[in-house]
Amino acid sequence: MTERRSEFGLSSNSIVGAIVGIIALIGIYFVAGFIISILYKWALLLLIPAAIIDYKVITGYFKWLGRLTRKNTGAGIAAIVFSALFYPFVSIFLLGKALFKRKIKQAETQARQQREGEFIEYEEVQDEKNLELPDMEKPEQETPKSDYEKLF
Repeated sequence: MTERRSEFGLSSNSIVGAIVGIIALIGIYFVAGFIISILYKWALLLLIPAAIIDYKVITGYFKWLGRLTRKNTGAGIAAIVFSALFYPFVSIFLLGKALFKRKIKQAETQARQQREGEFIEYEEVQDEKNLELPDMEKPEQETPKSDYEKLF
């Protein structure tokens, strides 16, 4: 079988590959559009678990926006506008950050427990046994016989 080549170097395999690539890109575009539309509908509900897990993540984000606006007004306003336009992605970011901080706290407590050991409740035990030891006889001290033995 001979493969027919055109003057431009295009074969039938390259045309089929280009068509499959274009169809794949169109499919990815529609899937991404579907996912983004779902995110825009449900993004505000993602802030609830983020606030439950660690509310300081959300307050920290808004404090960061305020500091950025005070330091650089143009960048701060741009960040606020982009945060408002792309709020689904901000919601996902805040939820991910809250989950990450929770995981770090769990790892820190595990490491501290391994290092220090786990605390147990202290319970005082009553011991009524009286142990009396017999009187010990004191050994007789030998008198040193010479000056050399006095050193020891």
